[in-house]
Amino acid sequence: NPICTPSRMCFHSGQYCHNHGYYGLDGRRPHGLPTIYGHFRRAGYATAAIGKIHCPEYWLEDDCDALLSTGSHYMAFLEERGKADLEDHGRMAEFGRRGRQSMDARPSLLAFEESQEGWIADQTIRFMRASAEAGGPFLVHASPPRPHQCTAPGEPFWSLYAGKELSFPPNADWGLEGRSPQLRKRAEGWRRGDWALLEPRTFEAARRRKLHGYLAAISQTEHAVGLMLDFLVREGLAENTIVVYSADHGEYACEHGIMEKAPGIAGDAVTRIPFLWWGPGRFKAGHVARQVVESVDVTTTLCALAGLDPTPTSDGHDLSPMLRGESGDADRVGVTECPWGKSIRKGPYRLVYSPR
Repeated sequence: NPICTPSRMCFHSGQYCHNHGYYGLDGRRPHGLPTIYGHFRRAGYATAAIGKIHCPEYWLEDDCDALLSTGSHYMAFLEERGKADLEDHGRMAEFGRRGRQSMDARPSLLAFEESQEGWIADQTIRFMRASAEAGGPFLVHASPPRPHQCTAPGEPFWSLYAGKELSFPPNADWGLEGRSPQLRKRAEGWRRGDWALLEPRTFEAARRRKLHGYLAAISQTEHAVGLMLDFLVREGLAENTIVVYSADHGEYACEHGIMEKAPGIAGDAVTRIPFLWWGPGRFKAGHVARQVVESVDVTTTLCALAGLDPTPTSDGHDLSPMLRGESGDADRVGVTECPWGKSIRKGPYRLVYSPR
């Protein structure tokens, strides 16, 4: 699904949207819908979800030994340091109402250790260390919000791209003839440039700031991931741990002149996501599998790799053979479900349906 909550529910439950029934950013607690956390917890694992959770309340909480969100838990962390007024993921406070979920970009005043990404890495490492010291296995979901807007990465990540000639995606200025009405309308709105907050407030200057901040936010996130991987290696846990690096959805990030995910426009930019699997000595190093796979496959695959029965309600496939370097299902179809745009992919071909 191309928006946060339904996509995350696909990951956590292994179910397609048409089965779990969630298509928006909120909804009632899904009583009885199994999660991968409860399944692993019943098998003796310590379980945690840390960071941007963005699921119906009390669904994951009941299956996790620890649930620390970027809402109340992170804000309490900043308040203890007297820096709650500098939180700039939800909004850029200096711009008032216009600063909420801004696409414009500027460096954060928070140090990395005080950022959501730094806090998430620290809390995740604490949980993994405590689980290892207790002598049991663990399953932990660490979810850094960035590069989701607001695009306000801190230092030194902002300066990594300062003064650099940044390249826009090849389709940034393509014509929109023949494209869906939704895409044309969204692109035309962004190209007016009235969303810019900083000077110069032109579309060209603002989209360059957006790209600068977006790349820097990715670097900040990758640094947080690196800290967690370094911990696993340093503590001798790497060879017995599987890491999956992915995202709940993609983003246009200047493609077609669109600055964000434009929910409902089911293009590759939004529906193709990172899917990196790391397991030293367990997977074929450097292997790139080009067959279609889906986010619902995570739960089934992790169960297989851990020697557990699959969750009985999962729709996903076991990707273990592909991780070992074997070929996948060349005829598999990948689907995207959203009320405002649906797509089907098979091999190199893609059908996008945009309802009126």
